[in-house]
Formats: sequence, structure tokens, C-alpha cells
Amino acid sequence: TFYTASADKAAHVWKLASPTPTRNFPHPNNVDAVAFQPNGTLLASGGHDGKVRLFDLVKNAQVKEITGFAIGGVPPFGHQPPCRVIADQGLLGFHEVWAAAGLPDAVFPIAPNDLVRIADAEVARVASLPGGPAS
Repeated sequence: TFYTASADKAAHVWKLASPTPTRNFPHPNNVDAVAFQPNGTLLASGGHDGKVRLFDLVKNAQVKEITGFAIGGVPPFGHQPPCRVIADQGLLGFHEVWAAAGLPDAVFPIAPNDLVRIADAEVARVASLPGGPAS
């Protein structure tokens, strides 16, 4: 069994001996990527609509849909479904930061304390500079 993403708006499941897919999971847009569990029970797909869909291969049904964002455009809030947000404590040392707004070329200025409050973020030490103090 193998899995493919396709420009025909579907993720496909194939058997090596079959010239056509054995199962299709339709999408509203082109499918860009697929990933699967080695035991063959779950298939994840990502498409042009910015969503990741999770399919139960035993039940032949979609079981979850997650909204995604382009690399470089992941905003600090507004996720569906809501998720845990962690803000690096080093951000609090700045007067203003620029946060992503959903697209790689869309950002907005915000005070770090406002960002933490609006995102309901947990402040933690996430990064440190090489050879320097931890942030």
C-alpha cells in the first residue's frame, strides 16, 4: 500500500498491483502532501486550502480538520482549534515586536505584553543566543 497527494483534489490509497487507487479521499483543492502511520490506520493530508485533514483508514472517514498557515506566517493567536501558545521570555525585553498575521509577507507591530495577553500565552525560556545569556 502507498499513498499519494494529487492535483485532482484528492489523496489516494493504492495497492502496488492496482493501476487505479483503491480509495480516494476528496478535498476542495489540490492536495500537496500526505503522511501516514506505518500501521496503516491514519492518513494525514495537506492542501492548497491551508488545512490538514486526518483520515481513519479503517473507517474510511475524515476524523479531523485543522487549519494551517504558510511557513513564516503562523500567527500567535486565532488558531482553529485553539492551541497552547508559548512566548519566549526574551520577547518581553523589547518595546515592540512584529508578529506574523497568517501569510509569510503579512506582519503587524505589537507590544510584547499585549501579545502575551491577547494570545493567552505561557511565558517560558524557549531560546538562547550561542555564547550568550539565556533569554
